[in-house]
Amino acid sequence: MVSLEDVRGLSRDKKYEEAIALVQSLIDEGENSKDKEGVIPAPYLELAKLYAKVKDPESEKGVLERYFRQRMARGSQKEKMVERYAKLCKKHGYEIPIDIKKTIEKIISGTMNDEIFKALLSSQ
Repeated sequence: MVSLEDVRGLSRDKKYEEAIALVQSLIDEGENSKDKEGVIPAPYLELAKLYAKVKDPESEKGVLERYFRQRMARGSQKEKMVERYAKLCKKHGYEIPIDIKKTIEKIISGTMNDEIFKALLSSQ
């Protein structure tokens, strides 16, 4: 099984294309999982960092938006994703889509974790 440590090792060795392919498979696996708790942000963040290293801001933006459009797991890493996305959009003058804006507002206000928790309770 592939892990984020494998991806980070490839990144340290500057094997970015291999690392990107591996982390994309982790993301696909997470999104296709039957786990009702949602996706974790770590692989999306790792992929965003890889895209930054290869100077591909469009793909970096795309993977962050992909995360924001998923059913998210509980946790505190969502704020890091928001910070990275906001900096990226500001730096490159990207417009933030309305659906992403709404998700970001929920994350910042703390209501996203409440929604996730309620959804988990209702699915049991």
